[in-house]
Formats: sequence, structure tokens, C-alpha cells
Amino acid sequence: MGGVAIVVFSVAATGAAGQLPGNSSGPLQEYEDRAQSYELFIQSLRLEDSGDVVRAIDLLSRAAELDPDAAAIPAAQAALYAQIGQTTDAIRVAERALTLDAEYGEAHRVLGLIFATLSEEMLEQRDGRGSSEAEIYRGRALTHLEQAVVAGELDGRITFILARLYVETGAVDKAIVTLEPFVRDRPGFVDGLLLLVRAYVESGRLAEAVETLEEAVGSRPRSVRMLNALAELYESVGRWREAADTYERVVSRRPSNSDLKRRWAVSLLNAGDRESARDVIKKVIEARPTDALTLYLLSEVERQLKNFDAAEVAAQRVIELEPSGTRGIYALVQVYLEQGLQVELVDAVESFVKRLRENGQAPHELTMLLLESGVAYQASGDDGVAVAAFELARDVAPSNPTPEVYLGQAYLDSRRIHDAVKSLSVARERHVGNLQLDGMYAHALVLSGQTDQGIVVMETALSDHADEPVAHIGMANLLVETGRVQDAVGTLKDAERRFPADSLIPFQLGVIFEQQAQYTDAEHALRAALERDPSNHMASNYLGYMLADRGERLHESVQLIQRALESAPHNGAYLDSLGWAYFKLEKWDLAETYLRQASEQLRQNSVIQDHFGDLLFQRGRYTEAIETWERAIVGDAESIDLPTIERKIRDARERVGR
Repeated sequence: MGGVAIVVFSVAATGAAGQLPGNSSGPLQEYEDRAQSYELFIQSLRLEDSGDVVRAIDLLSRAAELDPDAAAIPAAQAALYAQIGQTTDAIRVAERALTLDAEYGEAHRVLGLIFATLSEEMLEQRDGRGSSEAEIYRGRALTHLEQAVVAGELDGRITFILARLYVETGAVDKAIVTLEPFVRDRPGFVDGLLLLVRAYVESGRLAEAVETLEEAVGSRPRSVRMLNALAELYESVGRWREAADTYERVVSRRPSNSDLKRRWAVSLLNAGDRESARDVIKKVIEARPTDALTLYLLSEVERQLKNFDAAEVAAQRVIELEPSGTRGIYALVQVYLEQGLQVELVDAVESFVKRLRENGQAPHELTMLLLESGVAYQASGDDGVAVAAFELARDVAPSNPTPEVYLGQAYLDSRRIHDAVKSLSVARERHVGNLQLDGMYAHALVLSGQTDQGIVVMETALSDHADEPVAHIGMANLLVETGRVQDAVGTLKDAERRFPADSLIPFQLGVIFEQQAQYTDAEHALRAALERDPSNHMASNYLGYMLADRGERLHESVQLIQRALESAPHNGAYLDSLGWAYFKLEKWDLAETYLRQASEQLRQNSVIQDHFGDLLFQRGRYTEAIETWERAIVGDAESIDLPTIERKIRDARERVGR
């Protein structure tokens, strides 16, 4: 009967032997009206059962006229309106029911389900309003469904929708509490299980998410949906070998699904099994020779295998298939960059940019791709290739100052100080008044020995940008660089008074104090930064690392760094900080997890390689430790003691020889 429960009307109780209360005609008429209303209500239920919902609604309208105080009637009517898609009428009469009885569960149930449906419909809109309206509807749905549960209107559908809304609104802890018994009682309900796994993931309980899904797959090994979800979960936690193996199982059940095969290949690629990845990709291309995305992946895997000719052919084919797209040129740029083929690189990019401009397009995406390529090569330690990418990005987008900034920094990082000064000087002429370029140019001048000129440039920039906190920070950093630490502290303290809400100023003050070994002052400044802005993840990480490095308040250190990683979960420096804190706590497994990730991500950072080497040595893996410390020696060499690392290497070699 449409989920309508047996209801109690506002009919007065009869007395003994069925006598009516009172003898006046008014109460008698009222009683007869209510009795007739109840009869109409029962008839409406029969009509609903027979499928005649429209007549059932009509009878309920007449019943409501006879007994206007009965909340059950408009609540039942709302449920019927909802059945036939008359949402506006359903909302109207359900809200009428709640004016009669604010706690009437059926009315809350109907409204909750309606608003939950409307929120989904709003999210499907593409007119820019969907997201905000969906949020409003989700809030109303949650309110009514929670009230329905309180009133006892609890069934599987309401439980699942309520849990889904909890997940969508970020209340994942509530979702988990709701879903765990629900899923336990319904082991075959895949949607409920997957929602619980999603809630675990979003609450950071990744191990439980994986364990739950692995157990489910173990009991239903042929469920494609669960296998696919498990593969995706393995991807999200970086367990690429398991992801690849699971995708292989999915593909065996969906052999014609090219998208699944691509994901299988990507997992193999990330797991380091390039040959197998190439085999899978080639099978997809055999079936779909014009699949540009798969050809792009082929170019990528051939490049990683150093088969540059094959990689170039695949990239050129992508360009043919997508003449205005960026995938093909991006793949080709990577192939030429890795081989150092400057002429071919410039010709390819210029040709592509010319074609874009002829079609009235701007090469914004290409600029970003070149910048991303440059950053990637910087991270891998190939500064020469990075510089080439940034130079090309600058030439492609001469009106954009961003490539100039990246290029200037790349010159500085690779110790090409003269090139940095020359490049930044020209860049400042193109982009007059750009504070970032001014600050970088001042820094380059100081590094080139032109200290006074650098200070003048920064003082002029500060005068022009006196209302920007970052200008004061830039001035302070330059003063520290020239040995004028107290002047730098004074500059920041003046700025702190001028910008009382800015958190970057006390953060930078904390950095300076820490570099001068004034740890109490550093901690005070960093905590001041966090008081001004608790989401300042740089301050949170810096304070956490400082405590960890000094072996102080290590549990608080872990909490601070974890907070930083919530804002930037893939930041290599933050991963190193957390790993180092766990190292100091002697939690070796956790330390290795995070230090390894940081080491792989920032291979040129000598401090990070040193930390990872210490962890490997502690675990008795001396050969690996030696290799890692050797990377530290050839890295950026910042903030490390080379003789100490060389001594560590000698000690490890002696242990290997024993």
C-alpha cells in the first residue's frame, strides 16, 4: 500500500457500549464526519492497491475536508502525489501534515525522500545552479529523514539514503555508524557495501576500506562491480601491483571493455611492469586503432622503455587524430625533451602553436603542459631539460609572467646565476611591476655578488607593493641572505603590526628564528601563525618537523604534521616530516612508509635522502642505505653535513663486508 502505515485518526473515543460522547448535534456531526473520513481513507488504500492512485488522492482530499485536523490524511496524500511524480503537490500536503503534527513520521519520510531525489536531480544540471541548490535540498532531506527515524519510520531504503546523504555532506562518521549494521545484515547489497567503503576512505580509514572490500570480494569473487571497486581502491592507496592483478580479473569478465584495459595498463605501468603494460595497450589498439587516449599511453610506455622512435610515432598519430588537442603534443614534447632534441622540440611546438592560432585558439593548455613537464624534470634532477621546457613555455606565451618565474627559479636551482640575472632582467622589462619577478631578480643579484643592487631592487619593489604582506616577507628574506638578520626580524615585526591578520608573516619570522637556532622564539612565532590561521599547513608542518628533529613532544609533532598533510596529502616535504617524526618515535614501519614516498618524490633533496638512508641503516638494509646516502651527496646539498654522510657510508660498507 505504498508504504502507508495503519494510522490513528482524531476520532474521539467512544464510550461504553459504543455510546457517543455528548448529546448535542454539533459533536454528533463532528463524529459522523470523522467516521466518514476514516471510511474514505480506507477506500483510498484499496484504490491504491488496485493501481488507481488518482482516485485514491481524490478520496483523500474529501477525507481531509471532513477531518481537517488529521495529519495522517495529508501525509498519505503526499505519498501518493510522490508516486505519480507530482512533487510540488506532495511537498505542499506533506508540509500541511507537519503543521498539524510536527513529529508525524510519515510526512517527514515523504519529504525526506523527495528532497533527496531533488538533490540528485540538481547535481545533474549543468547551468551552474545545480550544486548550490543540491546542497540546500540535501540539508532539508537530512532534517526530515532524521526526524522520520526518530518517529520510528525506519526501513532499508531510508537507512541507505540517509547514509548516502551523510557521506555527501561530509558526516562520514555518522554514515559509518549507520552503515556498519546495515551492511552486516544485508551482505548481498552491493550498493550499501560500496557506500560503506567510500565512507571509510573519506574518513581516512583506508585499511578498513581495503579489508572490507577484500572480504566482500572473497565471498563474491565473480562480482564485477566489487572487483572493479577494489581495483580502484588499490589505485587510490598506491598498491599498483594489486590494482593491476585485480583489473586483470575484471577484464577477464569484460574482455571488450577498452577503458578497463587502459586502467589495467596504467596500473601495470605504475607498478613498474612496462613490458606487460605495453602488451595490454597494443591489444587495445589492435581492436581500436583510432583510440587516441590509448595511443597516448603507448607513447608514454615506449618513452619509458627508451624506445623513442616508437614513442614518437605514437605521439604523432595522436596529433593526427586530435589536431587541436594537447595530448599528442604533450607526448611528443616529453619524447624530445628526454632525448635533448632541441631543434625538433622547437619545430614541433611552433608548428602546433601556429595551427592553434590559425584556428583562433590560444596555447594556454600547451603552456601549462610545458610547465608541468619542466617541474617533473626538475624533481627528477634533470635541470637542463627543465630549463628547456620553461624557455619554450616562455616563448609560447610571452605575455604570461608565470613561465618567466619558473625559468628564473630553474636557473637559480641549477646554479646558473648569470643566466638567471640575464633572464629575469629581460622578464622584468616585459612584466613591469611584477613583485614575484622583482623579488627573484633581487635574490639573483645577491647571489651574483651584486648585493647593494639587489637590496635596492627589493626596496623599490617594497615601496611599490607596501600594501602586500608578501613584499615585506621578500625584503626580510633578502636581508637574512645578506647577513642582516636583526634588520629582517625588525622588518617582519613591523609588518606583523601592520597586517595583524596575516599568518605568513609570523610563519616567516618563525623560520628565521629556527634558522638562527632560536627555537623558543621560533615556536612562539609559528604558534602565532597557527592562531591567526589554523589551516596554515606550512606553519603546521614546520613546527611539527622542528619538534621532531629536536626529539621534543613527538606525539604533538605527529599531530601537527598530519594536520598539514590533510591540506596537502602529496607534499613530499610533509611526507618526509611525518616519516622523520615516526623515526624518532622508533615506529620503523610507519617511518619507512612515509620516508620512502618522500624519497621517491624528491630524489634531489639531500636532507630527505639522508633521512631515508638513516631509516634503512636502522633496519639493517645497508646496501640500500648506501645508495640512498649517495643520492644525498649528489643532491642539492642544502642543510646537510657532507662529512657526516660520508662517514655513515663508510660505516655501512664495513657492515656489508662483515
